[in-house]
Amino acid sequence: MSIQSRILKNISFVSAGELISNFLSYFLIIFIARLLGSEGLGIYSFAFAFVGLFAVFNDFGLSTFFVREVSKKREDIEKYFGNYAAMRLILCIISAVLPLVFILFLKRSSYVVGVVYLAAVALFFQNYSYIPRNTFLAYQVMQYDSAIKIIERIVAFTLGLYVLWAGYGLLAFLIVLAISNFIAYIMSVIFLRKINIKFRFKIDYKIWKSMLKTSWPFWLSMIFLQIYFQLDTVMLSFMKGYEATGLYNAAYKLIFVADKIPLIIGLVLFPVMSELYASMSKGLLKKTLQKGSHLMIILSLPLISGTVILADRIILFIYKSDFKGSIIALQILIWTTFFMFLSYLIGWFLNATNRQKIFTYTTGLCLAFNVILNFMLIPSFGYTGASIATLVTAALNFLLLYHFSIKSGYFVNIFKLILKPLIAAILMGALIIFFGKDIHLLALIPVSALFYFLLLILMKDVKKTDFEDFLSKKSFK
Repeated sequence: MSIQSRILKNISFVSAGELISNFLSYFLIIFIARLLGSEGLGIYSFAFAFVGLFAVFNDFGLSTFFVREVSKKREDIEKYFGNYAAMRLILCIISAVLPLVFILFLKRSSYVVGVVYLAAVALFFQNYSYIPRNTFLAYQVMQYDSAIKIIERIVAFTLGLYVLWAGYGLLAFLIVLAISNFIAYIMSVIFLRKINIKFRFKIDYKIWKSMLKTSWPFWLSMIFLQIYFQLDTVMLSFMKGYEATGLYNAAYKLIFVADKIPLIIGLVLFPVMSELYASMSKGLLKKTLQKGSHLMIILSLPLISGTVILADRIILFIYKSDFKGSIIALQILIWTTFFMFLSYLIGWFLNATNRQKIFTYTTGLCLAFNVILNFMLIPSFGYTGASIATLVTAALNFLLLYHFSIKSGYFVNIFKLILKPLIAAILMGALIIFFGKDIHLLALIPVSALFYFLLLILMKDVKKTDFEDFLSKKSFK
């Protein structure tokens, strides 16, 4: 199968898996919010954010290293898989045990401690299932990962909805999540047989040392990102309580869903970019980065324009009047999508081209900056301050990564790429303001999106040939 066919196939499978799983996941969040209130959502968010802080110890950058190396040379699967599986088992156990110990020193209620314990178990099975699932990524056969993701979410959604609706509470819901993630792990091991790989452990300390020596920058960047995405929630819960945490996360979860878009594109392109870099195809890499950046801009700007205008209707439609405080948070956080979309792409690009240390140092600097901003803004402005801190940090992160990509010889003219999508997004916003008041939200969103893309076509910013070239043999040969 040609490279362009694999890209299209894998984007389709990953998009379908992400769309369905995130659709079901977000409905579960809505039910938690509606049935358990802002405090219940706050406890749930705190538990996973707290456990997530320790999840940085479950990988040590081994997954990114494994995917990059195996995608370059598949015969290395024999060398790396067993050692990768053994090392990650040790690391996943450590990352699951640490939050169980540290939560005992925080003087939280026994109920919150129980929620944290169950969240740790659920995340252990989820994290360890990525041993085979990262193998599917390296082999570029993402249909198996998508099937696992969809089935796991269906189990979590159906059983989770039942226990919530029946009034069994948050603890029962966490048990359901642990069960669904265990099922996902078993399925991932079974699907390995489809690509003739047996799940086994191997201990070769020379290979362990070699892998860890190369993977540590990936690990540090993962630590910084994990803390960055979870720290604001944890800090809010300590400084302002669970209600403020719930209001912030009601908006933040929406942004998290939107950020799946660049994750899908970057995830699929990462092994492809690794291949191109290994073959010394600098011209094709630069073209990939430029077309990817254009796509990220096109997708992020209508999200910003529409959400800023419709934030109140979105929050009240998805949640209820108790979450009115989330409106301002959503209007601030949505601006991060522009910077995050581009940062995701550049980050994957730097990792694929052996510039992972640049990505690591940049991420670490932004994390320190974010911590300082949160300490300055949360005490006075609560979740609004946390939202501002997230936005400013996202902007700084993009500017730094963009600077280093240019220094590496891969300049992309962002200002040229943004002009026509920005005009289309502004006109789309005007359409919503003047004609959208009496149109139901579920009809207004697709109509506005269609209007936006029609404007891009009229301005010749989006052409059929763009997508054909992006996936053609001429671009990826």
